[in-house]
Amino acid sequence: MQHRQYRFSAIVLFACIVLPIHAAPLHIQNDVSACAAIQARAVSTQADLVLADIAIDSHKPVGDCGCLSALIQYHSEVSVGGSPQVLQSGLLAVKHSEEKRLVLATEPGLIADSPVSLRFSCAPPL
Repeated sequence: MQHRQYRFSAIVLFACIVLPIHAAPLHIQNDVSACAAIQARAVSTQADLVLADIAIDSHKPVGDCGCLSALIQYHSEVSVGGSPQVLQSGLLAVKHSEEKRLVLATEPGLIADSPVSLRFSCAPPL
């Protein structure tokens, strides 16, 4: 009986750690689309982080698209009073087609039901 209780507790704990969220749509703005196609696969929460799983289909190096760095930067944003509010930013090294997990926000409440824009662009030179 005690073994079943531990198994049930483990299932409940896992369900609390990674849950899909039903937030407003995720809009992708891809300024490096000539070099890489980017698609959102799923949005979830994990330990209060809002995460996006994306697929990157790299056509050619981002340097061939006018970038001065081999990195792509991303910003997740929501609109607050008509002005964009950046929730999270980061850099991605894209050398080939792959899947990545990005942090969109550090708290689900920052997004609530607002549409999220996920913008990809050239990273500034190092």
